[in-house]
Amino acid sequence: MTMGDMLLMANEISPKDAYVEGALDQIHYMFGRNSLDKSFMTGLGANPPAHPHNRIHESTGAYVPGLLVGGPNFVSGGDPDQTKYLESGKVPPAKAYLDVLASWSTNEYAIDYCSAASYALAWFSKVDKNLTADQLKSNRIFPSITIK
Repeated sequence: MTMGDMLLMANEISPKDAYVEGALDQIHYMFGRNSLDKSFMTGLGANPPAHPHNRIHESTGAYVPGLLVGGPNFVSGGDPDQTKYLESGKVPPAKAYLDVLASWSTNEYAIDYCSAASYALAWFSKVDKNLTADQLKSNRIFPSITIK
């Protein structure tokens, strides 16, 4: 998402359609136009993360929508689940993602991820003055975990 934001800032200095299109591609990737057909933002997009590495979610079962998780990466070491997955040799880098609570390297959100997404989404936003508060309510049923 940071690359998309940099493209939008470059567009402010020297406008080019390619910059805007590149930034929009980043948003599409975030919401599910990727090799996994998966959104990396909780509660939004196609097939969002169900088990983000998040202390609130882990301790209370509360699912917080709008958090951008790290997504696939091909760096082993530190995250035991990811390391085991990579060592299997059966996963290409663009699919090296685990939607499990313990996978901090792929499924943890971070403020810098979320802020970059917020900037890009705000840049592309258009105000619809006819929208009502009821239309903005989410109809999604969010997954939860059961604490045993």
